[in-house]
Amino acid sequence: MPFHSILSRRRFLAGTAAGAAALALPAGPLRAQAERPFRIGALNPLTGPGSEEGAGMLATLQATARLINEAGGIDGRMFEVISEDDQTKPEAGVLAAKKLVEINKVDAILGTWSSSVTLAVMSAVTQPNDVMLFTCSGAPEISEENTKDLVKRFTPTSFAYGVAYARIALKSGYKRAVGMHLNNSSGKAQIDGFVHEFTANGGEFVDRIAYEPSKPSYRSELQTALASNPDCLVLGSYLADTTIILREAFQLGSRAGVLAPHWALGTKLVEAIGAPAVEGVSTASAVLTKDNPSVALYDRLYREAMGEPGSANAYGAMCYDMVNVLAYAIAAAGPGASNADINGRIREVANSPGEQVFDFVSGKDKLKAGKVNYSGASSLVEFDERGDDTGGLFSWDVLQDGKAVQRELITL
Repeated sequence: MPFHSILSRRRFLAGTAAGAAALALPAGPLRAQAERPFRIGALNPLTGPGSEEGAGMLATLQATARLINEAGGIDGRMFEVISEDDQTKPEAGVLAAKKLVEINKVDAILGTWSSSVTLAVMSAVTQPNDVMLFTCSGAPEISEENTKDLVKRFTPTSFAYGVAYARIALKSGYKRAVGMHLNNSSGKAQIDGFVHEFTANGGEFVDRIAYEPSKPSYRSELQTALASNPDCLVLGSYLADTTIILREAFQLGSRAGVLAPHWALGTKLVEAIGAPAVEGVSTASAVLTKDNPSVALYDRLYREAMGEPGSANAYGAMCYDMVNVLAYAIAAAGPGASNADINGRIREVANSPGEQVFDFVSGKDKLKAGKVNYSGASSLVEFDERGDDTGGLFSWDVLQDGKAVQRELITL
């Protein structure tokens, strides 16, 4: 099975790099009789640490919306996608979200990636303005602050990733672990999840070091972490800091095994520090739904847009699911429904029971006959009372000769 989200090159589609660019999708003959378009604000990390994923996320949002429009929309109502770059920075994300809501008058924002961006956008923009937000972010605080049930999370939490890392560590025979993480909510939650699972199953967690981003060196933090002689180093990191930490660990001759987030192990990492410095690094990544028709359609759309398999970007699959779930919710709410009504229908169309559907175009008629249960490309897409996706299937992958090799699947 391909390694999700890492070791594959990203290509921006012509025009998608312009942060303020709007994509008005073809509407078809029913436009004149239909309601105004449902405006999606695509808020993705087109630059910054998340840019390895962001281009494919935006391309998937656009392609999925276009596919639905070309089939007549949602009972004639079309999608319009307006794109902004959050730059993987909270301040930039808030400014972009304010533009989308206050100037572009979007009905929902889809595709935030960084937890710090999502939390900032929630607090300053979407919650105060009662705007739906679909996210790929993992910080537990998102669930806690989702007081209006406007946020739907299409990814496992950062804590769940930490649990997956711990299971990998235990299966690898590691007994003593130390954690290093960015001083943000996502990095902290990954280590929290690791500690919870690792210590509950007999492992010894000896220390944790929080560090700040954008430093030229992490040698002092790394030396502190390695001083306790762990056999496993767990990172809650992004690409830039991971590159520095793994380079310096290699230079120091560290023999500790390494577990790192899949989003921190992009092609640029191997290019920057060489395959020997990342040899044996393990990671856990969310697995695309197996044997699900959604995966095949997503894969086709992603290949057409990006020139590579859909499995190269698990976050793209989440964006595919976002648009389809939203389309079903709009259809279930009916003509003239408010955005609050649409938001209230999301669990109704996503959660079981119901007749399984895998994309809006092929399954929309089933909605008229009864309850549907959308089953997605990224997961089964089942939301709990906090808006979190309850799925939990991960791939344990190991870097060998600069390439990722799947070891096994891990179910939480």
